[in-house]
Amino acid sequence: MNTAFQIRPNTQAAKAAFSRAAIHLSTMKKLLPKLRACAFTVAYLSNLQKIETIRDTIASIASGSKTWSEAKPAIAKELEPILGKQAAATTAKRIISSETAKAVSVARYRDITHPAELKQFPYWQYKSVGDGRVREAHAALNKLTLPANDPFWRNHFPPWDYGCRCKILQISADKAAQMRQHNSPHLVENEEALKTLRAGYIQSGHGIADIRAPEQKAITEQEHFQAYRHNPGDLHLSLQNIRQKYLDNPTKKDLFLAFAAASKTQVLEKASGKTVWDWLCEDDLLADAK
Repeated sequence: MNTAFQIRPNTQAAKAAFSRAAIHLSTMKKLLPKLRACAFTVAYLSNLQKIETIRDTIASIASGSKTWSEAKPAIAKELEPILGKQAAATTAKRIISSETAKAVSVARYRDITHPAELKQFPYWQYKSVGDGRVREAHAALNKLTLPANDPFWRNHFPPWDYGCRCKILQISADKAAQMRQHNSPHLVENEEALKTLRAGYIQSGHGIADIRAPEQKAITEQEHFQAYRHNPGDLHLSLQNIRQKYLDNPTKKDLFLAFAAASKTQVLEKASGKTVWDWLCEDDLLADAK
């Protein structure tokens, strides 16, 4: 077994994985970006039950009730009729590594954004694995230290790209003060440097490293949809809060209203007639977007 994919049983990670609604790819494409974190799909499958099975298998890995060696062939079996044996095995491995990493990240994010934790550790430090497999962009971020509430973390909280194995370390205000006192280059506070960083670039060695997240590199609408995207904070937002964020933004209000109208006619489950809007309203999203 590849140790890169071993995780300790994590109840919160399992809950995060299981809480995502299983939907078809066509439905995912029509969701607003901030809502996609609340959903789960598999590009090659049209059978909703199979998508749910794979999602639940991911949750079982996170909970510790299934091992990697048990989960991989189970997921590959669902994909094999479409992709063939070899491609199904490769895709199953990618799905497990990506989705379990996301689930663990969501649980970690929940822990370190607790008010008591943020009070004690108001800074976060980026930490790469440091081996020969680390990509240049991820290595360039090693030891980068910023306030926990800095916008940079929205698209660079690990895993922020496929196969990312990096971590976030919590840093106290005292530790940050020591770094500041010693003029540590890893504590970035200069406004110009912060602006460059948030745009996706950082000084590395004798040059500038491109650290743009996949979504930042995307140009076309198709590229934006296909780009790897992971902001664990999105899954912790209530649907009501997501709705309000769109409606409170004059440039995005019409976008949300158009989406709301379309989602009321888009069937999520044929058997029950349940629509995308029904799913969104199950918990705390109001039934009328006005």
